[in-house]
Amino acid sequence: MKSSGHHPAGVWYADAAGFRVSVPATRLTSRDDGVACFQDPATLRAFSVAEGGAADPLQRLRTARDAAVEAGSLPEYDEIRLTESGGGAEWESRWRTPHGNRLRARQQIVDANRWTLGWITRDGDWTAATADWETVRESFRPPR
Repeated sequence: MKSSGHHPAGVWYADAAGFRVSVPATRLTSRDDGVACFQDPATLRAFSVAEGGAADPLQRLRTARDAAVEAGSLPEYDEIRLTESGGGAEWESRWRTPHGNRLRARQQIVDANRWTLGWITRDGDWTAATADWETVRESFRPPR
């Protein structure tokens, strides 16, 4: 990551599901069960795109939160916000990994198609990573 905090040189990624997004050229890409994930190996910042559904956006995020907390996936869970946002919904939280690191994440449901954009970083990197999140979020293009 450049010390200026700017998004590294991006490349357009076109997914089989029909969406497009600009991601750092250095990213590692994986796909699992309708979720495309892009991770920068240098910073460990990760961006994900999950295919949408017809359910109410806020209810979808509440259900995801409740399932993760109940499964014990979010030790020392700290909810920052879970709210409606611009026709969709947003969930931001942090928790401690089994290795002792604190992670911070955001899931934002956008667009009429209800795509879920996810962002995860180390908690201490959250502020520095904001510009990268905004770049990938603003570049997201749902299927036409």
